[in-house]
Parts: sequence; structure tokens; C-alpha cells
Amino acid sequence: MKVTIEITDQFGHVCQGKNDYEDQSRRLTAQGESVCYLTTQAFQFHTGDHIKMIADQPGYYVVKLDESLSETLVYLPTGQLDYCVNLDDAWVATRSELAFKTNRHYWYFRAATDTELSCERDLALNPMDQPDFNGSYPHVVANAVTRNEPGFAAQNAINGLVASGWHGEYPYTSWGNDQRTDATFTVEFGQPVLVKAIGIVLRADFPHDSYWTQGKLTFSDGQSQVVQFERSGQVQLIQLSQPILTTNLMLSELVKAPDAALFAALTAIQIFGNN
Repeated sequence: MKVTIEITDQFGHVCQGKNDYEDQSRRLTAQGESVCYLTTQAFQFHTGDHIKMIADQPGYYVVKLDESLSETLVYLPTGQLDYCVNLDDAWVATRSELAFKTNRHYWYFRAATDTELSCERDLALNPMDQPDFNGSYPHVVANAVTRNEPGFAAQNAINGLVASGWHGEYPYTSWGNDQRTDATFTVEFGQPVLVKAIGIVLRADFPHDSYWTQGKLTFSDGQSQVVQFERSGQVQLIQLSQPILTTNLMLSELVKAPDAALFAALTAIQIFGNN
């Protein structure tokens, strides 16, 4: 299995980088058998640049896009991940201030192992997810975002952060439903996975925040469950009576507590299970 990493600009041209003791710049591309890495000590990203991970077959892969992001296990249905770098101020505020800002870089791409796939893990975790689908699952879709601001985008709830005691910029990002009673939030897995439990972290910036007292979880086969929430910023674990095979999980019918605060929000959703 061939795997490739390449960094391109907004026009699709392969970018150039170099190491400290190199006289000449070189193309930022690398290829390997099942695993490869790409490095440089002198390259700066610009908005519209792309980080591309390309495999010659679909499957699960472990990817590292930036020094500020952990290696992440994702499903690539086409074998390709195309991450478009966005350095606009509003998006920069949702990440570590070092994300995509350094000169020295290390990118990594490999096929996932059978052991990794069989182990129970957070099936929702994907800090690389973007509103426009970039080729990687899990991917989250919502029909409402508070003021359409990146700090309240749906992707914030699957980025691995659980800092629920504040709101707004990193590390206190969350999904805000714009106070809509018809808001839906759906985690898509790309293929069937076995879900055993769900962890919900409500934002708890009290008294600025209210909270949801209940919501509805719906699986791709139509099974659903109404769940109750407490006024807490801790993980609230919902253990399923039996594992459910599903391709997605939707959170909907959110009911806000009858208090004076206007905003309720989701800091994180964790979906535990395995392939």
C-alpha cells in the first residue's frame, strides 16, 4: 500500500521547504509503503494551502497534521484527506496559537493496525474535522451554529477538548445551537461502528450559561433514546443497554432549563465503541 503526503498552495502547486543546513529548497512531498513522514525546518503556511494525505486504497489511517494536534485515527473512504489551512483570525482563535504558525513541521501518515481498530476508543474524536468535509471521518454536521462563529462551530465538540468552564476562544470552544429548538447535531462515522456508550459534556460557564435538561439520541437504524442531563460541566455518561451498530448518531430535541440565561451549549461529545 502506497501512502503519500504533499503540501500544496491554493493553486495546487507543491510547496517548497528546506532544512537549516540545506542550500536549496525542495518539494514538500514524501511517499512510503504503508507509512511515511514529511519534515521541514523552513516553511510557513498561508490561508488556502492544503495538507494532503493520499493512500491508494480506502481504510483507517493514523494522521498527524500539525505539531499542535495529536495523531488521530480516521476513516478515509476514498483514501484521501485534503485539509485546507485557514489562518483567518476567527478560526485561529479556535486552536492553539501555534497551530499551523511555526516554521518547523512534522507530518505523519500510516495505515491503522488491526489492534487499534479492535480496541474500544472515542469514535467521535477528530480534531482535524472541518465544516466542509475534508475526506476524513468522523465528521460532524449541525443545522445551527450560534452567529455562525467558528468558536461555536459543531467541529469544536469532537476536537478532544473538555474545558467546559468558559466560552469562546481556545481552549473553551463549544457547539452553540443558536438558541434553536429544532437544532440537530450529527456525528457521521463513514461506515458502521459499534457504539456502547456516549459521554456528553455540557458547557458550564455559569451564570452566563443555561444548560439542556434533556435531549434525544437517534441512531442510523431509527433506534432512539431520550436522555436527561444535569447542570454540570463534567462528563455525563450514557451507557447503552446493548451495543448498537450505526453509521451516525444524532443529538436533537434539546430542552433548555427554565432559567434566565440565554445560552446552552455542547463542549464535547464522546462516543465509545469500536469497529
